Amino acid sequence: MIFATSLSRISLLLPLLVLGGALDLAGEERRLAERLPPGGESLPSDPEFHWGQLPNGLRYVLRQHAEPAEQISLRLLVHVGSLEESEAEQGLAHYLEHLAFMGSDNFPDNSFVSVMQQAGVSHGSHSNAHTGFDETVYKLDLRTDNPELLGLGSRWMSDVMHALHLRESEIDSERGVILAEMRDRDTPSFRAAQTHFTARYPGSILSTRWPIGLEETVRATTPELMREFWQRWYRPDNAVLSVVGDAPLEELRALVHTAFAEVPAAAGSLPSKPVRAAVQVVSEPVVSIHREDEVGATVLRLYVVSEGQQPPPGLERWRDEVHASLGATVLSRRLADLAEDPTGPILGGSVGQWWWHGMLHGAASVQVRESAVAKAVELVHTELRRFLAHGLSAEELELALAEYTGRARSAVATAGSRSSSQLAVSAYQAIKNDENLLSPEQQLLLIEDIAAAVDPEQVMAAFRAAFEPGESRRTIEITTALEVDAVAVLAAFTRAEAAEVEPLLASDLPPWPYALAPADGGGALLAEQDLPDGGTLISWRYDNGLVAHVLPRQQRPGELLVQLRLARQPGSADSAIRRLASRSFLARGTVQLRASEIRRHLARQASVRMSVNVGDDAIVFQGSSVAEELPMWLSYASGLIGDPGWRDERIEEALVSWLTALRANRNDLAAQVDLRWNHLTTGRGPDRAEPTLEEVEALELAELRRWLEPLLRSGALELAIVGDLGELELEELNRLIAGTLGALPEREPVRQYAQLAETMQEAAAMQAGEQRFTVSGSTPRAQIMIAWPGVDMRDIGSVRRMGQLAGALRVRLRQELRSAMGEAYSPFAVNRSSDLWRDHGYIQAVVSVAPELADAARDAVLRAAAGLREDGLSADIFNEVQRPALSNLPTWRNDNRYWLGQVISRAWSQPQRLQWSADMVEDFAAISIEELNALAERVFAAEPSILIGVSNPE
Repeated sequence: MIFATSLSRISLLLPLLVLGGALDLAGEERRLAERLPPGGESLPSDPEFHWGQLPNGLRYVLRQHAEPAEQISLRLLVHVGSLEESEAEQGLAHYLEHLAFMGSDNFPDNSFVSVMQQAGVSHGSHSNAHTGFDETVYKLDLRTDNPELLGLGSRWMSDVMHALHLRESEIDSERGVILAEMRDRDTPSFRAAQTHFTARYPGSILSTRWPIGLEETVRATTPELMREFWQRWYRPDNAVLSVVGDAPLEELRALVHTAFAEVPAAAGSLPSKPVRAAVQVVSEPVVSIHREDEVGATVLRLYVVSEGQQPPPGLERWRDEVHASLGATVLSRRLADLAEDPTGPILGGSVGQWWWHGMLHGAASVQVRESAVAKAVELVHTELRRFLAHGLSAEELELALAEYTGRARSAVATAGSRSSSQLAVSAYQAIKNDENLLSPEQQLLLIEDIAAAVDPEQVMAAFRAAFEPGESRRTIEITTALEVDAVAVLAAFTRAEAAEVEPLLASDLPPWPYALAPADGGGALLAEQDLPDGGTLISWRYDNGLVAHVLPRQQRPGELLVQLRLARQPGSADSAIRRLASRSFLARGTVQLRASEIRRHLARQASVRMSVNVGDDAIVFQGSSVAEELPMWLSYASGLIGDPGWRDERIEEALVSWLTALRANRNDLAAQVDLRWNHLTTGRGPDRAEPTLEEVEALELAELRRWLEPLLRSGALELAIVGDLGELELEELNRLIAGTLGALPEREPVRQYAQLAETMQEAAAMQAGEQRFTVSGSTPRAQIMIAWPGVDMRDIGSVRRMGQLAGALRVRLRQELRSAMGEAYSPFAVNRSSDLWRDHGYIQAVVSVAPELADAARDAVLRAAAGLREDGLSADIFNEVQRPALSNLPTWRNDNRYWLGQVISRAWSQPQRLQWSADMVEDFAAISIEELNALAERVFAAEPSILIGVSNPE
C-alpha cells in the first residue's frame, strides 16, 4: 500500500495546527532520534509513554491504554522509503513491503494472511502496511484475549526485520499486483503532483522518487537486488517499534524482548542516505500548469520554498510553530470570507507552512471559480501581501487563539477516547521526527501560556519566516481541465506584486441569534430501557413532536456524537435537487448569519462539528462536540432548520462546482462505473438514481427552495445523542433540547413502525446480464462489478449471513485474482442490504485489472462464486471469515458510532434496531458452515448482473 497522505495534500491542511512539529519529517539527514524520549529538554514528554532500546539497536516505545479494550496495536517503522532508493531501485521499498506478507521463516509460502485471518485478524483493517517517501510501516491490531495471536503477530514483525524469504517465485507472483496498484494509482491528482514537484524541486530526488516506483524497475526486480536492499535498510538501528494497548507495561515489554531481541544487530554503521539537490532560487515565480480533461475543480497553489536550518526541538521551536499556525489560521479565514463574494474568483482557500527535508514551505491553496485563474492569482497574492504588510488585528488574533485553545481543551476532554493505534502512530513518529511527544494536558498548558503573552508581531514574525524568507523558489501551481495562459498568470502575479495594499477593514460580527429559548420543563419521558451492553437509553417527546434519545456512555471519555434526522418521503424528490440540497446546505447559512459569520462563532466552540446529507428518507445532521459545547450544536441545528438562508449565489456556486466535477467525470472510469452501477441497481427509479450531467444542467435553482422549504418547516424530527455527557445532567439536557430543537414550531409526529416491512418502499429489480462500456480515460484499465441478488434488512439474521458469504467470496477472489493470477491489487466483495427499498440487496464483487484481462477477471470472479456454490466453504475459508467477525464484535460494539448510526438514531421510528443489537453477538456466534454452504448454493445459482467498464486512452 502507498502512504495515503501525499505531499500534494499537505498544502490543503488548514489550519495547520502543528502541536509539536507534526509535519517536520526529520530534516535532510533522515536519521532516527538518538535521545529517548525524543525531542528537546526544554519541553516535557508525555509520561505515559515508556521508551527503550534493545542491545541490537532497535528503539521501542510502550504505553498501556485501554481504548479499545482487550486490544494491542503494534507499529513497526523502518526508516526507509522511496528517497533511499537508487536509480536502479525505484519502487523497491514498496515492492519489499508487499513481499513481507509473502513468505518468511514463521509464515512460509504466502501463509501470513490466511493464518492470521483464521486466528481472527482481518487483513486490511487489522493487518496492513504502507510505504512513503521516507518510511515503511507495518501494522497489526491484535486481541489480547488470545496469547497465541500476540505471539504470531510479533514473530511476523520480527521476521520482517531478519527472516524474509524473498524468493523468485514470491517476487514473480506479486509483480502483477504491484503493476496493478501502479495502474490504479495513476490518477489525475497523482500526475498533477508529479508535474508540480518537478517545478517545485527541479533536479532533486524529491521530484523523481515516488513510492510507487517505475514499471521498468518492477519488471526487472530480482531476488538478489531485493535482498541487498532489504539487508541494507532493514536493520534494528534503522527501525522503531511502538506497542500500545490494554495490557500491563511489563507484558508489553516482554512482548518486545521475546520477539525482537533475537534480531541480529547490523554490521557496520548505517549507510549514508541519498541527499536532495539544493533549492534552485529564482527571481520570479515559475508557473506550473497541469491540464487534463479528467481534473475536476481547478486548484491554484502559490508556494514559497527556501533552504533553512530548522531550530532544534524544544520550546522555542514549538512556540514559533504555534505562532505561525495562528497566522495561517487568520489568513485562511480571510480567504474563506472572500470566497463568499459571488463575483470573486475563488470558492475557498487555505494557508499553511511546514518544514520538509530541510526546506521551509509556505503555501496558499484555493479552488478557482470557473475560468478565473489569473484573477485568482492576483487576489490570493494581493491578500498574502496585505497580510504580510499590515499584519492581523487584535480581534483576529483573539479569535484564532480562542479556536486554538478550544481545540486543545477538546483534546484534553477526549484524550481517553484516542485509540491504541492512534497513539502507536504518534509514538513512532516522535522518534522518526525527533520531536517531543506531548500529552494533551501538556499541550493545553503551553498554549495557555502562549495565549497569555502573545502579541501580533510575534505571530507575524513566525509567519513571515516562510513567506518572506529571502532567497527562495516560488511556484504558481495550477491543476485544471481548462486552457490556461501562463503569460497571463505571471502578469497577474506581477500586478499584485506591484500594487499598493491597504489594511483590511474590520467587519463587525453579528451576535449569535439562536439563544436558548425559555423552557420551564423538558420533554415527556417516552421510554427508559437498559441495553445489553450496559447503559440506559432515555427517550423524550417534546410538545412540537420532536423525539430525542440519549445514551450516556463513558467508554470513550469526552466523545459525544449527535445525529438529527428530519424525515422525508422516499421517492418524492427530484434526484438532482436532493443532491444539490446536500451540496449547498451549510454554505447557504441562515437568514441572520452568513456561513462565514457562523464559522467565526463556531471558532469559539471548537469541538462543534456538523455535516448535512439529504438521504433517501431523511435529511441527516451528523456531528459531534464535547458536552459543554453541545448547546451550540443544538442551537446551530435549530437555526439551520428554523431560519434557513436561501442565498441563490451560494446555491449556484455549489451547482457550478458540481457541474465542473461531472464534466471531468465523463472520461473517469471509476466515476462512470459508479454512475452506471447505480442506474443498473436502482432501475433509474425516481429520487434513487444518481443524476446525469444533462439532468443537472437542466436544474433550476428555484426548485430547491420549493422542495426543501416545506420539509424544514414541518418534517418530523428524531434526535440521538450518544457518548460522554460529562457534568451535563439528564434533566439539564432535557431542558436544553426543549429550548432549542424542541422550541421549533410544531412538526409532523415521528411515526413508529413495529416492523421494518411497514416502512419499505417498492423498488425496481436489479437487471441481470452483462453490460459493457468504454471511456477514453488517461490510464488503460478495466473495472468489473458483478452482483448476485440478495436480501433487504427485514431479516437481520439473513443479512448477517449474507455478509459472511460475501467475506468468503472475498477470500476466494484473493486466491483466484491476487494469488493465482497475480493481476489485481485489491479485489473485494461486500454485501449490500437496504433498510428502505423492498427486496433490494445484493452481494457485489469489484475487480480492477488491465483492459486485456477484463474477460479473464470476470471469469475468475464467476469461477470463485461457482466454487462456493458447488463445493461450499472449506473449513479454512469459514474460519478466515468467521473468526475475524467474532473477534471484531467487542470493538465494534464499544464504538459510539455503532450505537448512534445503527441503533439509537432511529430507536423510536424503528424499534426493531434495539433487538438487532441485543441478539447480535449470539446470532453471529451461531452462524455455521452448513448455513453458509446452503446460502451459497442458492445465491450464486442466480444469474448475476455484470458491468464491465474499460478505459482506453485515445
